[in-house]
Amino acid sequence: MSDRDYIISFYTWWEPEKSSDTALRESLFKIHELGFQHISFDIQYGLYVRKRGYWDRVVDACEKFGLNILPVVTYGFLPNARALERVTGLKVSRPVTSDGVVINCINTCDTSNVKALVEYIRRLVGEYNDVLMRVDGLPGVILWEPSMVVWGRGGRRHIGYDRNTIGKFQRWCIEKYENIAQLNENWGTSFSDFNDIKPPRRGIWEGERRIIFMEYNRAWDDWCLFRARLLVEFYKLLVESLKSLNIAVLIGLSQHGVTVQHDAFHHRCIYLPYWTEVPANRFIASVDLYCKSPSEVKLCFDAELAVFEKFFSDRVAAYVTPVEALRLVEYPETLIKICDEHNVREVNFYAWNEMGDGANIRDHIELWDSIKNIVEGG
Repeated sequence: MSDRDYIISFYTWWEPEKSSDTALRESLFKIHELGFQHISFDIQYGLYVRKRGYWDRVVDACEKFGLNILPVVTYGFLPNARALERVTGLKVSRPVTSDGVVINCINTCDTSNVKALVEYIRRLVGEYNDVLMRVDGLPGVILWEPSMVVWGRGGRRHIGYDRNTIGKFQRWCIEKYENIAQLNENWGTSFSDFNDIKPPRRGIWEGERRIIFMEYNRAWDDWCLFRARLLVEFYKLLVESLKSLNIAVLIGLSQHGVTVQHDAFHHRCIYLPYWTEVPANRFIASVDLYCKSPSEVKLCFDAELAVFEKFFSDRVAAYVTPVEALRLVEYPETLIKICDEHNVREVNFYAWNEMGDGANIRDHIELWDSIKNIVEGG
């Protein structure tokens, strides 16, 4: 695709770029030599508070080499509400998890929280507009991996258990079911009234995480579907607000595969048909080795992009991951050919220096000529 933009993911909280300005400049110079004009870079509000120095170093170096930045401005379950309040001066409500704990994240069940996110992104884009990558002629940002599930050191915990959201769920159930008897029959429960309904608290994939012998659980499906609707409503308002400020939006819905593995619906409440209502410039599909064999990567990526093209037509971008765990997973040319077949508009190579996954194109010099030919041809 002749008018396609190629981007490469870049980080500064891994060595050696983290500590050395020389290493930082050397890496960005090599990226520029490979033909890239754009990098993506994580600068969520929490990182802006804690790692502002890293961000400014990258901005300065990118300006020197003529590279533009496509910033990842939100991540997953929107951690660190406290940092967003600090940056914007606006109050942010927190979610309640399945274990009944109020956590320091932004509550996506509460659309009033959109205002603070818009304010942070507006300030960031306004201050750094000149160095940002253009998407459809506008400065672009990435909203990465929306989720109704918190993960990390505390384990996997679902959100949405505050009183207001549970009340909304009860009303949603009234609309879905003719009467409480029908709900009880479907759920295998014995509620006497819709007002008595309580959402389930233990996810299907928790515990043994059995993938093949999945538990049939209509109550849990309804709870995930309900929260999937809330998540879309939150991001629809967020994207509409950003677009009214002439900011282009890319949404990363698929880190490990929405359609080809268990990481989407029950783990994050991503239900693709709902997202057609969100007016994002692009929806990003991606593939990596997580829960797959190397032999499945090409097949899964093809399937993922086919479904994204079905729902989002020409509004599809992609992350491609040739290297994982310090080994070649799939040749770059093969992954780009699949992108060609599905009219992918932007391709983000993952990643120059992602030490956590070992997806380090920086360390695979044998791939540089192939990537250079791809980028220069795009």
